[in-house]
Amino acid sequence: MATGRLTAARLKAVSDKDVGSILNDGDGLRGRVRRNRAGEITVQFEYKYRVGTKHRTAKVEQWPKKSLAEIRSLCRDMKTALSKGNDPIEARKAEKLENRLELVQQIEKQKQEIERIAVEAAAKRSFSDALTQWEKLELARRKDGGKEAMRSIKKLMPFLLLLFCGKAMAYENPIEIIEYIDDVKVVAHINKSAINQKLRWKPFESPLPLSIVDALQAVQKYIKSHGEITDVKLRGIELKRMAHDEKLWHYLVKLNYKSGEDTRPHFFVVLMDGKVISALREPESIK
Repeated sequence: MATGRLTAARLKAVSDKDVGSILNDGDGLRGRVRRNRAGEITVQFEYKYRVGTKHRTAKVEQWPKKSLAEIRSLCRDMKTALSKGNDPIEARKAEKLENRLELVQQIEKQKQEIERIAVEAAAKRSFSDALTQWEKLELARRKDGGKEAMRSIKKLMPFLLLLFCGKAMAYENPIEIIEYIDDVKVVAHINKSAINQKLRWKPFESPLPLSIVDALQAVQKYIKSHGEITDVKLRGIELKRMAHDEKLWHYLVKLNYKSGEDTRPHFFVVLMDGKVISALREPESIK
């Protein structure tokens, strides 16, 4: 095991005889010398620290992917976070989960856009096919072959096309749900095709289609399917009505994922049929 402060020259000098050894840089930072699948020698740096009576080891970065100076800088950031009560390992887990949930919502929005484009393209093809068929059967009977009529129709093409496919396009546009909870503005999107009778509720006339317990169980199942999480705390759940329809209701749920003293809020919309939609907190700059 090598001792003392590391240098860039020492790392460049690692060889086969060092594979499996540990290079100490001091203050809990150390590197394990390994050989990767490509046969290259690398050094995986890690930071050893203690939380209470528990010893933990967090991966920092790999040399030569990052320089020794960059690795030390990353380790200093971990130490700073730890001094504020934030466990680096738990903070990294929370960050990965937050990124994964944001990615899921982005994928859902992209899917909605692809579906809208597909419907529009199908409508354009149908219109084009119909026009071609009409041209063959009707215009060919005219003395000029229908050239004058075709010129007039082409001038009106944008308006005819809009009329033909506008209904389908409007149907595919998602509904934007904008809500506030604890003075925080959150936004979610839902396909119009997802709206059905199960989502409707008449207060004072019928029981709730989905209880609070069932809504929280649906959220729990959703977040477990998108990654492993720890220290989940419920910070609020509210029954909300969709702005455009007085019979459409949903729950708005706020959860906190705790990492040391740092808490990260996450928001979810739960429809009355149990469908869970990840909601994003709107940045302060555009509220």
